[in-house]
Amino acid sequence: MPLVVDAGDRKILIAAGILLVVLTAGSFLASPPKGNALPYPSSYSPASQGSKAIYLLLEDLGYWVERWERPPTELPDPPEEDVLVLAEPFLPISEGERAAIRRFVQAGGRVLVTGHQGADLVEAWKVKPLAVSGRPWQTYKAAIPGPLTLGVPEITMAPETTWSKSPDPPLGQFVDAEETVVMTRRIGEGLIVWWAGSTPLTNAGALERSNLELALASLGPPGEGCILWDEYYHGQRGSLWSYLAATPVPWGFLQAAIIFVAALATHGRRWGPIRSPFEEPRLSPLEFVETVSDLYRRARASSGAVEIAYVRFRAALARRLGLPPAANALEICRRAEERLRPADRSLLDTVRAAERAVHDPALDDWQALQLVQSLHAHSRALSLHAPDLQESR
Repeated sequence: MPLVVDAGDRKILIAAGILLVVLTAGSFLASPPKGNALPYPSSYSPASQGSKAIYLLLEDLGYWVERWERPPTELPDPPEEDVLVLAEPFLPISEGERAAIRRFVQAGGRVLVTGHQGADLVEAWKVKPLAVSGRPWQTYKAAIPGPLTLGVPEITMAPETTWSKSPDPPLGQFVDAEETVVMTRRIGEGLIVWWAGSTPLTNAGALERSNLELALASLGPPGEGCILWDEYYHGQRGSLWSYLAATPVPWGFLQAAIIFVAALATHGRRWGPIRSPFEEPRLSPLEFVETVSDLYRRARASSGAVEIAYVRFRAALARRLGLPPAANALEICRRAEERLRPADRSLLDTVRAAERAVHDPALDDWQALQLVQSLHAHSRALSLHAPDLQESR
């Protein structure tokens, strides 16, 4: 037996199908590009601006490397020569988190921080972003001999910020005629290493001359402590939802919800009681009354309306009194007053006025209405109609 689909259900299914196709296409368009090309040095990114190659290389060289996706308030205490890598943090931080990083350094930890936001994070010195972004890579010479410059005569970097002179300047390691791009500062028992850019940590920049040596010298020798590569300020907050938000799973949930609503709209209503749709009759009682009244109005037959009401009233009253229908109206009224004793004594006057109105072709509509209402009032007062008949009408 072929499946018959109602026209309304067919429209809902077509609309749901179109919406599903649009959402599917949108999920493909909104998905991250191939290769996870994040525009910052993330340890998850294999793109040229990412740092996945450096992260994996450190593991191969014997470093204890761990991605840090928790707030700085949970940093190890005491640090035990641990190193915190803050590669271009861009999410806002609180004062409590800044204080936690300073405590980490003062207790003996090391921080490698890059970019303008990194310098602001540790508040170690005054820096300002460059007016022109996206500068080409430049070569910077070693300024003084030290742990960072040992065997590293020069480096290649695309700086994103520059150092502003202050009364207590840090120690510049790599400079040129106008800019200082690598600085160090001791705070308590720890050390802060600041780079003006993240080029030596990126997958592409690590291939330049001496850049990898600078990165290893800034992190220290392997085996001394754990390298905590910060992803917390890159948006990786370590929750289930943050992980799922970077996948097509939310789009899948949305599509499943749309399919559920479409199925509920098409199939769920079949479980309700089946009733035939109500059709308003073409001639309802009120329309019939209006039609008849309009006919009487056009024909100026007000006396005819009174005659119908009077004949009906007189027949019902005679039947109630046991008199023949042809009995005299005066006799009927006299018998009604004797036997029924109505409270309203205007019965005879109403009957006489009705008899005159029946034969009056120029009867006014308002007078006819008053006479018909009076006859109905006497019918109710004398109980001339059965209750069930009255209710049905």
